[in-house]
Amino acid sequence: MATIASPHGHQLSRPELPPETALRQAWYGWVAMVVVAALFFLYVSWQLMGAEGRGSGGDAWFIASAAYIVIAAPLAFFVRSRYFRKYWTGEGVPPKAYLTGQLITWAILTVGVLLSLLGCLISHALLPGLFPGGVAMVMLLIMFPNGGAMSTQGRGATDDHGTYEEPR
Repeated sequence: MATIASPHGHQLSRPELPPETALRQAWYGWVAMVVVAALFFLYVSWQLMGAEGRGSGGDAWFIASAAYIVIAAPLAFFVRSRYFRKYWTGEGVPPKAYLTGQLITWAILTVGVLLSLLGCLISHALLPGLFPGGVAMVMLLIMFPNGGAMSTQGRGATDDHGTYEEPR
């Protein structure tokens, strides 16, 4: 439990986030990001129906969104690994660290989807700009929250490769 020192000599304690609450908030965050990305895809598709020709800048948006995914996605996983540090030794990840690490990763992937779709909208063509966003969306969809990293069943102990499981 975290404590904060007060200038008046009293200690204010902040209750730790329960794992159930962290998992519920993670589900809310994940669903919100998936819904935002899906709705923006529908909007872009609607806008491009019947659009003829191709606007300028499509290749630049494709390259920019692909570069974003190639650079930002591994960076997001690296940042998440810092929050999931206890998992490497077989301990459970604290609920607040689980929630923060997951939300950062999902937000970065969602931004990748939105950038890709924005490029499609600006260039008036779904392809090739949709590919980087599709990759980011698939990564986002398979990273649904299950809270397994918060449990302490020894799954993160890298000494035993038979029990190690990548955290979600």
